[in-house]
Formats: sequence, structure tokens, C-alpha cells
Amino acid sequence: MSGTDDRRRAGRAAHQGPAVTARSTSPNPHPVKVRLRLFWQAAKAARGKADDAELRRQLMERARSAGLVAAVHELSRHGEEDVMHVLNWGLKGWDPWGSGDFPDG
Repeated sequence: MSGTDDRRRAGRAAHQGPAVTARSTSPNPHPVKVRLRLFWQAAKAARGKADDAELRRQLMERARSAGLVAAVHELSRHGEEDVMHVLNWGLKGWDPWGSGDFPDG
């Protein structure tokens, strides 16, 4: 393997930023990950209480006003997109973390 390949891989990894939805083996997950999981729980609990478009609008508005989108953006550079993914998972009832990672989910 050449030094050029190593530099390319390192450059790609730095450009992509850390994955905010990756499983953590740490007993103390990053505070933004905890906030995302709580947001997911809220979306999951809101299912069926209004139409999906209205829920998406309200929950994304809340995520922006609470600073969640900005906090995720600082970690991944895709704040709005990542929060929207978490919102969609919650509204579909999908558990991207598994029950072992977030037992209250």
C-alpha cells in the first residue's frame, strides 16, 4: 500500500466526519447522540397523533429551535439531513440503535 492511498483514506475520513448514529460502546455516549435518541423517542411517540407531514414540520421546527440541527451539524456537517433521518426512523417505528443501546426506546 502506498503513502498516497493512506493519505486519500485519511482525507476521506476527515471529510466525512464522525458518524452520529454509530453504536457506541462507551458507557457515556456523546451528549448529541443522547439528544438524537430522545428526539427519535419523541417522533416515535408522536406517530398517529397527526398526519406525517404535519409531524415532520413541527418536529423539525422544534429540532431547529432547540439547537439540535446545529449541534448535529457540528459533528457531521449534515445536521438537517441527519436529524431528518432520525425523524423518519421514529415516524416509521424503526429502532436504528437496537433495544440494548437505549433501553427506554
